[in-house]
Amino acid sequence: MKLLYCALYHDYGYPDRGPSFEEMNIGDCLRHMEELAVVDFHFDTVQHQGRDVNAEFLSVLAKERPEVALVVLYEDHISPQALDEARKLTTLLSWGCDDHWRFETGYMQRYASHFDCCITTCEDAIPSYEAAGQPNVIVSQWGCNPHVYRPSPGTCIYDVSFVGQNYGPRQEIINYLWKRGVDVAVFGRGWPPLGWKHRPFSLLTSSRRVPGSYVSWRQVVKIYGRSKINLCLSNNVTGIENIKGRNFEVPACRGFLISGPARGLEEFFEIGREVVVYNDLDDLADKIVYYLADDDEREAIAEAGYERTIRNHTYEQRFRQILATIDVRMGGL
Repeated sequence: MKLLYCALYHDYGYPDRGPSFEEMNIGDCLRHMEELAVVDFHFDTVQHQGRDVNAEFLSVLAKERPEVALVVLYEDHISPQALDEARKLTTLLSWGCDDHWRFETGYMQRYASHFDCCITTCEDAIPSYEAAGQPNVIVSQWGCNPHVYRPSPGTCIYDVSFVGQNYGPRQEIINYLWKRGVDVAVFGRGWPPLGWKHRPFSLLTSSRRVPGSYVSWRQVVKIYGRSKINLCLSNNVTGIENIKGRNFEVPACRGFLISGPARGLEEFFEIGREVVVYNDLDDLADKIVYYLADDDEREAIAEAGYERTIRNHTYEQRFRQILATIDVRMGGL
């Protein structure tokens, strides 16, 4: 099957930030699927070259004639009118990112009806899609790209680490752990630089804890694989707890994961045997202390989480299920 993959190539469209989440996870996994012949179309590359994204998108579709086009929008890169024209040439799918909070305020409320089928990781978004005129919705979930997220050989560098942007209650959570004496290393945009005047705790001055900048995918993989404990602070920007890509990426690196109480996580992992979940901040600090002291149990959980993730939760497996569902619902591709 020929599939046109349409998404950002660079992280949020900025070339200096390296490859995007979409590229390193979804795009790369699709190219590893032997049953697919993938043609790439990157919105940001076309824009940076000063070319018309809508015209180029339709031109590539007309030339390549893929059975399916998968579009992962970040903003309104392609017009609704161009999407309508595209549906005359192929079966047009969207992957909705962060529908837990972005659907109502973002582009998908206006764009949903212009696709043949929409994929979401948020089951609660189905009524919103239907209200926007899209009855064909598939609920899937984040996963991992095992060609990128792999175990890193070597001894652990960090006791506890968190990789992710600083927003919502995350600073409060990290401050609490520092004040409890938990040695947490934090990485990603939004964390305070050295000398931050509002530093709430003396340990904030450690450069190992507050790099305060973009972290490459290669660095992320090494951090996950070489931390005794990885945290998944599963809140989104609105504070709601939901499953994140990190819930699958950390175990794929054979990393031990303590996650926030994301609804539905128990459908993907056996809690306590494959990943660990905390209930509140006191429980989080207590569990960190407990699992740091028990190497055998921590490593057994990390191994079980790794095996489950590689067996059930790669993007290749997700998209095989999605394409099979599309085939049934739409009468064959």
